Amino acid sequence: MLAWEIPQSVYIYLLGIAYSYRKQIKFIAFLIIASGNYTHTTVDLMKRIKHTIPFIVTIILLLTIAPKIHAQVNTQDSLALVDLYNSTGGPNWTFSSGWPIGNPRGWSGILVDSNNRVVSISLPSNNLTGIIPPSVGNLAKLQYINLSNNQLTGRIPSSMGNLTQLKSFSLDHNQLRDTIPASLGNLHKVGYFNLAVNALTGNIPPELGNLLQVYNLLLEVNKLTGPIPTSLGKLTKLTRIELENNQLTGTIPSSLGGLDNLQELNLSFNQLSGTIPDSLGSAKHIIHMYLSGNQLTGTIPLSFGRKYTPLNVCMLDNNHLSGGIPDTIIYNRETTFWLENNNYTFYKMENYVKNNGHAFYNPQLTIPLHRKGKALFVSVGGTPADNTYKWFRKGK
Repeated sequence: MLAWEIPQSVYIYLLGIAYSYRKQIKFIAFLIIASGNYTHTTVDLMKRIKHTIPFIVTIILLLTIAPKIHAQVNTQDSLALVDLYNSTGGPNWTFSSGWPIGNPRGWSGILVDSNNRVVSISLPSNNLTGIIPPSVGNLAKLQYINLSNNQLTGRIPSSMGNLTQLKSFSLDHNQLRDTIPASLGNLHKVGYFNLAVNALTGNIPPELGNLLQVYNLLLEVNKLTGPIPTSLGKLTKLTRIELENNQLTGTIPSSLGGLDNLQELNLSFNQLSGTIPDSLGSAKHIIHMYLSGNQLTGTIPLSFGRKYTPLNVCMLDNNHLSGGIPDTIIYNRETTFWLENNNYTFYKMENYVKNNGHAFYNPQLTIPLHRKGKALFVSVGGTPADNTYKWFRKGK
């Protein structure tokens, strides 16, 4: 076999590279010398490489260049990405390296798998404007999408319900409008679901109760109306529900109390009415519960003061709760309750304040005034000697 005459320094350099690819070359050299009837070792093989330098150099070059040669990304995926770029003001994005020319593997915020399918779009805080194109629903292998903290408008395309491989769905902090598509209930693999801080309207689709893998359901600060779907009680992996600052009405579903993994429930500042379900106080792992700013009536369930509760913060302020403070709460120092701006009197409130150094209980709403002859009186409960009373002229 012919061999090139090469300087020793070059030979040593090539030999070093060859050693880096020794596994691949060993196989190739095996094919070259397969006709020989002898046993070869890696060291023997490296000696024989010297006599096959032209062939080996070619192989080295191919092995060096090959990782840089990428197959083209799925055409349908590429077209959907170009649509996204064109529909959301791509030329004005903060980061747009590579877009929209060439192979999407090199585009900022895009991840492509070994099968040449787009699996991730991450473009948060990137000055996206305009609408999300329906063709995004063609990204059949997409697992992650984050378009949060932009200025997207219009409605969420119902075609996004086709993204059945999604595990994380973030469109929060935009200006999206109209209703939440019921088709999003098809995202059976999604764990993180965030549409918070938009201008979404209409009801929460009961179909979201099909998101059986979801652990965070975040819909706060929108304009959602109607009741909280009871179907959310099927989402047994939920650890956090955020529905605050909407316009939700109706009662709190008792099914939410059966979510054994739930740690945070925030329903504050809606228009919810009725009583607080006893089941909420029995939730096994709930740590934070926020029910402030609704129209809840009745008493606090006894279950809220159970022993060894993980409940750390319970905000019930700015409702229409009344009656006595349950003894289970009076002597519960594990939970901090916010009770101000309700319809409580001094009845049992004194003991509650004495036993809870972090009690939040005043002011309370207006107590009804009674008249008997020329005398005016109120019924405030408690021990008169332990409290202070002041009369105020209306409007003063």
